[in-house]
Amino acid sequence: RVYPYSRQSKEQNFKIIFNDETPLNVVLKEISDNFDETSMSLTPQDMGFSIMSSINKGKSVILYIYNDEETHVAFRAIQKQQQYHDYIEYGRIKNPPKEILQQLGGIEILPRLICAFVNREITEAEPVKTEEIQVAQYTGELDYEQMKNFAEMFIEMKGGFANRKTIDQVKYQSDFDRLCIKKGGLCLIALLNGSPSEENQKKIENLIEEMKSVKARFAQNPINFMWIDARCHSSLLKHFQLQTEYLPTAIIYSPSRKFYSNLVGIFDKDSLRLFVENALKGRIAQYPLKDQIEIDEQDCAAVHQKLDEEQSKIYEQSQACLLYTSPSPRDS
Repeated sequence: RVYPYSRQSKEQNFKIIFNDETPLNVVLKEISDNFDETSMSLTPQDMGFSIMSSINKGKSVILYIYNDEETHVAFRAIQKQQQYHDYIEYGRIKNPPKEILQQLGGIEILPRLICAFVNREITEAEPVKTEEIQVAQYTGELDYEQMKNFAEMFIEMKGGFANRKTIDQVKYQSDFDRLCIKKGGLCLIALLNGSPSEENQKKIENLIEEMKSVKARFAQNPINFMWIDARCHSSLLKHFQLQTEYLPTAIIYSPSRKFYSNLVGIFDKDSLRLFVENALKGRIAQYPLKDQIEIDEQDCAAVHQKLDEEQSKIYEQSQACLLYTSPSPRDS
């Protein structure tokens, strides 16, 4: 893989030409050598001051803690993303003592990526206090795309990207790939009845609001929120041992580990909050997912119309049966 410096700066991109006889280690070294290290080199003595200084400038700090000879090429590649520089500063600290590892969230395995941030607007009149600084650990692989998504969560939290309170709807496979598969981390997927009736649309709005409050609470965690019209895309439910009668409900899916967990209880912000907390801590029942999740293309308006007509016929037939079997006053 060749890591792009920036999609906005073509002159910063580079290419490497090699042939079938070029050893892989030579290719990898040449790629690595094209990314110089530009992050702040920190020591245990100046780490706290440097982080506080960056945060008071309104930025989050992504810190790479390591014990290797050099930082990972993916970390160096992320630093080249020019559009991140208004929101994030980067630092690195090599072979820190155990006290520092404990301060940074009880880190046990190196290398490790963390982000130090404050979840509020910073002003000169109200500078940051040490106790306000939060630390989130990145627990994924040293992979450029996943690490980039981790960084973008904190940019989004600062309002630098799309509103973090938006809950996107998955309508096509490409939506699911973009919102879940390619982002890394966990995916909370709300399975809702997307019937277009006015009454049901109001219900959906209320359910989405419940999700927004939970998403804001876990903005610093690697979990992505979305919803699917599971009445229309009903074939999806078989993956999770569910039926349309269970809607609304939610599942949490791990694309990397291929497991899912079901929401237990009613669909509201309290249940969702507890669901996410337990999933992030690994305190939740997990079930293997053998088949790949596929979002079938549907004309959902036509699907709902057909289902509504079928339900209407069933209702009319049930009413006719009630009229036929009801006892007459003359029978008494």
